[in-house]
Amino acid sequence: MLAFRFLSIFSIVTLIIFTISCASLSSTNKGYSADLLVGDWVHSQEESTTRENIFRPNNYNFPPARGSRDKMTLEKGGALSYSVNGPNDQPVQYKGTWLLSGKQLVLNYDKKQLKYTIVDISNSILKLK
Repeated sequence: MLAFRFLSIFSIVTLIIFTISCASLSSTNKGYSADLLVGDWVHSQEESTTRENIFRPNNYNFPPARGSRDKMTLEKGGALSYSVNGPNDQPVQYKGTWLLSGKQLVLNYDKKQLKYTIVDISNSILKLK
């Protein structure tokens, strides 16, 4: 009887430890849904750092900026419109594709490939590294 009780307690403790370790493993390796990325994202140079690029939805209340802001439109199906500040502060627009693999966002345009790691994403912010 004592051995059965010990075995039951041991099984419960083992199950709890296994559950906790799997939960922490899945949160550190979690990917993101492509649906969260679909839309217009504008570079927030005021919030960006040398380590992270911050993007906000196009309806965000940005302060005035010289020239145009970099903007990417990620469409369902993987189509990309990418606009960067060019000569004379005029936007230069590119068409391409985008792909999401886990936490990796890959942009392909104009024979270039940009790879970012998604740090955080919500309806109001996209943080890339």
